[in-house]
Amino acid sequence: MKKCIIFGNHSFSELMCEYIENYTDIKVQAFTVNSSYINCKKIMGIEVVPYENLKECFSPKEASILVTSGYRGMSELRKRISLEVLKMGYSLQSFIHPSANLYGDRIGQGNIILENVIIGKHVCIGDGNIIWNGVNISHHTIINNYNFLAPSCVIGGRVHMGDNCFCGLNSTIKGGINVDNYTLIGASAYLDRNSKEYDVYVPGVRGELQNKRSVEMLK
Repeated sequence: MKKCIIFGNHSFSELMCEYIENYTDIKVQAFTVNSSYINCKKIMGIEVVPYENLKECFSPKEASILVTSGYRGMSELRKRISLEVLKMGYSLQSFIHPSANLYGDRIGQGNIILENVIIGKHVCIGDGNIIWNGVNISHHTIINNYNFLAPSCVIGGRVHMGDNCFCGLNSTIKGGINVDNYTLIGASAYLDRNSKEYDVYVPGVRGELQNKRSVEMLK
């Protein structure tokens, strides 16, 4: 039986534990976070181990790591932890819900893809992305690494999304545009032009640009 450790101790971490138990043959061995964030010894009856002692408790040959850190800091924590555990010799665990429709060319490692996601023909997905339920990614699109796509957002064909972007609930990205690194697209916003790094767009007819950088919005 395959084994994994979940990095995180919040509600999304618990949800992912339920998904893994219900839809895969993988056994969750433990949860892990930095010792200063441990507030209980067990979650769902499963041991919580200090991240600092992870290698002493579990060999990289024993288990993979599912990183469940969210979008705060434009997903920088998820990126940092993912790169750290790879350096430690662990592999990154992915989860793809059985109801997802996958027609793309490539999906990398450490991705979480939930219910009823549609990934169209010739789409390429990088590493460490969280793609929530009902997301529709159209043909020939590239989604790079450590992006967070909230439920029911729609991405048109031939979009190129960089790293560490955030797409809010029901947001829409027009086909054929470039979404630069760390772009934040708010809930229900429509993005119909190329973005620049750290841009922020909020709901409006065209997606109104804010005067703050994205990393200031999602602290």
